[in-house]
Amino acid sequence: GAWHVPGSARHCTARAVHRSEAACYRGAMPLSVASILAVGIAMLPAPASCRQSVGTPVEPPASAVGAASPEAIRAAAERGDAGAMFRLGQMLASGRGVARDEKEAVVWYLRAADKGNARAMAALGVMYSKGRGVVASDADAIRWYSLAAKLGEPSAMVALGARSASGAGMPRDLAASADWYRRAAEAGSPIGMRLYARALESGVGTPVDDAAAVVWITRGAEAGDAQSACNLGVRHVTGRGVAKDAAAAVRWFRIAAEAGDATAMFNLGVMLADGNGIAEDDALGFKWMKAAAERADPPATLRLAMMYRDGEGTGRDAVEAYYWSSVAAECVGIDLREKAAAVRFEVGETVSTQARADTDERVAAWRTSRTNAANAADPAGDAGSDGATKPDKL
Repeated sequence: GAWHVPGSARHCTARAVHRSEAACYRGAMPLSVASILAVGIAMLPAPASCRQSVGTPVEPPASAVGAASPEAIRAAAERGDAGAMFRLGQMLASGRGVARDEKEAVVWYLRAADKGNARAMAALGVMYSKGRGVVASDADAIRWYSLAAKLGEPSAMVALGARSASGAGMPRDLAASADWYRRAAEAGSPIGMRLYARALESGVGTPVDDAAAVVWITRGAEAGDAQSACNLGVRHVTGRGVAKDAAAAVRWFRIAAEAGDATAMFNLGVMLADGNGIAEDDALGFKWMKAAAERADPPATLRLAMMYRDGEGTGRDAVEAYYWSSVAAECVGIDLREKAAAVRFEVGETVSTQARADTDERVAAWRTSRTNAANAADPAGDAGSDGATKPDKL
């Protein structure tokens, strides 16, 4: 099968799931083992799907706030505890534990920032970047990110790296972007480690150094970054910079998949279903493929349709095959659309008119949910989750 690798624009299938069906999926997605599809494992060079946003929720530092109730946190914030102010801002921005109020969140972030809280400064950068609770302003976002970065906040360094790469609100400067990612990585940011590794392996903004890239990908994976874990798994599949080791690949894919990464779920499903270097387990492969498809991983939707069609790891189910091939036809890369359409036509011939009509309604509901998900921004209180910092956009 093909390996789906995040951050790469190419997914080539080494072998097909359906022995007579092979295809090459091209499209920017996070490291996955093989975009297979037609499917197999997808492999892309860099983090992309292990498909997460660059930003991740920032937890407040251990302090008097601890795991206190919303009331206790507010009380501590009103007494002047900067950590509590930041935590309260997070809660208000996301609606976690309290009614969502982005304008009040900004007020508490400002108070915490005034006391020198770097995370609050980074959170203000996010708020201004997304226009949450304030009028969107690249200039103000960059100002707050810069202040936070000067105080050593890694998430702000990641945001500045992303903006330098895209030219959002500042001159596009790939060298500066790579340097910000390096600084974030050295400051302990798992996301910074992943993005710096990507720069090193691609030579974007810095000389190519694959050996160093492996070091940073490994550190990111060990620090809990799911995309890095997925990317490291892909490297163990291909043998790029590390030993070819299917067992190690499965281990890293499983870690990333259990952390919620859809691309890793897909890759793991491919390896298990096809027995790529490990004992074949169709049922477990089906489980992970379905989990990936339900998280809208494009290659997984087509592979799942084929599994339902062929009874691979599950009972044959033409209706489900028709549904997932319909979904796949709308979301897979151009190289797989013809395949998706062919599967849809094939199974559609075997289901009733009513079943097709019901399925079309399910697809419409899926389309709406996908649109809503795309429009939903990252929690504004998560410092560093700047919309411009998604790894597959670099």
